[in-house]
Amino acid sequence: MLLLHAIWLLPLNAQQKENLHTEINRILRNEKPVDFSIVPSIAILTWDGDFMAVDTFGESMAQDEGHDYFEWGGLTQTVMAFMVESALQAFHLTPDSAIYSWMPPHLQDPKWKTITFRHLLDHRAGLPAHPTAMGQIEKDVEDPYHDFNLETLEQEMHQVQPKAGEWSYSNLGYAFLYWLFDPMEGIVDYANHIFSNTTANKVDFTFECNESCLTAGHGLNGKVARPWNTNAMEPAIGLEGNLSGLFHFIQLWRETYGPTLAPFSWFKKEWIKNDRAKTYLMYHGWFAVRSGKSVLLYHTGHTGGHQVSAAFLPKENKGVIIFSNGEAGSHDLCFSILTMLQRAKHKKH
Repeated sequence: MLLLHAIWLLPLNAQQKENLHTEINRILRNEKPVDFSIVPSIAILTWDGDFMAVDTFGESMAQDEGHDYFEWGGLTQTVMAFMVESALQAFHLTPDSAIYSWMPPHLQDPKWKTITFRHLLDHRAGLPAHPTAMGQIEKDVEDPYHDFNLETLEQEMHQVQPKAGEWSYSNLGYAFLYWLFDPMEGIVDYANHIFSNTTANKVDFTFECNESCLTAGHGLNGKVARPWNTNAMEPAIGLEGNLSGLFHFIQLWRETYGPTLAPFSWFKKEWIKNDRAKTYLMYHGWFAVRSGKSVLLYHTGHTGGHQVSAAFLPKENKGVIIFSNGEAGSHDLCFSILTMLQRAKHKKH
């Protein structure tokens, strides 16, 4: 009986994937066109409940680096936020705890006394968007963080003037969060514990596409560009991973925060308040926006040659992840595909 049920599912699943491929192609042609002369390839993972599909569009690039792992850029921060919040709990702290007493003695300056972990996690510490000691950004955006190391990070923390509650998207705060925990050997060990006991080790996925076609990153001009050498900024923008790894992380996030997800009315009040403040609503490391009467969480990231975008509806368990080996073409496309999924009615098995 179970075997017959499984056989009956196969044609429907194949038909769903074919329909999805057709719809994405339509979006690529009519709504969010991608210039494949600049963005050679994109890999797209979509899910709707138990239904999941992976597809690639554009030309297949030759395998350069021999693996299917890609730089996540700023999307690294969603994982860092998860680990920091978990580590805070382990140390009997909360995101609203002040960071001052946990800072290394040589960095303890009164200007940090009003800054909490949440200020750093939500980009509300008034820190500069880019460190002043960041290397010169080249025209091909090849390696802007080349000379940024731990010593220059500490210099930045001495020089900046934080302002509690002031919105400013900053990689600096996330990099500092990592090094803040590092002397205690807390976040690294705890992260290993978290990710060694997740669903990623319990579920076996076999994808139809070869993600290694994306391992060669391309710049805005379409030419091959190596990933950024992130150095001390690596905890903020340097995580590497593949499609399945990011998908499993999002499912882990849903398992952790889904049962306590704030109601839509709470988000609505926060959106109104934050719109007036000309800022963004952050929720456990993700940007939160409206999608009809649902809460949509998203984040993006890019390096010298890759771009990644992830967006999902936590309550409905629908989502899209896009990896691109070019520096354009994934953010708006991600939203368009998720909107299409939100309107679609797929059977759940």
